[in-house]
Amino acid sequence: MRLNETIILDCDNYEYSSGDIAIVLYNSLLFLFLMAGISFFYSGLTKIGSSITILSTPFLATVVVSLQWWLLGYSVAFSKTSGPFLGDFSNAFLNGVYKCPYPGVPLVPELVFSFYQAISAVLPVSILLGAIAERGRILPAIFFILVWTTFVYDIICSWSMNPNGWSFRMGG
Repeated sequence: MRLNETIILDCDNYEYSSGDIAIVLYNSLLFLFLMAGISFFYSGLTKIGSSITILSTPFLATVVVSLQWWLLGYSVAFSKTSGPFLGDFSNAFLNGVYKCPYPGVPLVPELVFSFYQAISAVLPVSILLGAIAERGRILPAIFFILVWTTFVYDIICSWSMNPNGWSFRMGG
């Protein structure tokens, strides 16, 4: 298959592997548990007064990153018609992401793949939130998370995980 080659699939009669779907959803659940574990770890390193803030901020960040991923993050990172440096907005609001498989993952629906990648985007954010423990406030941290996810994570994800990305093409 060549890059930027259009493949028309009959998505209504396409058969997926239920085992692969279950593994992807299970791994997404494990990522959520890992995010909770990271927040408990960082709250254990802080004073009692700021433990609740450290415990609640990653869950609020999950909501913010999920909304950002739904709005434009998935489209910037994993658009099928993207260029080598940045995706386009053809999949904004998860437009057209329902039944057909993603090109690199043929046995899983693209919506399940998008969910897995959204949960994967939350993990670096949870690690970044440990840097502000006892030093930052929630609202500026959430704003930083939104900006960082949009302008850093999604673009690097497009380079390295999208089949059209320059790093992916070079074997990265």
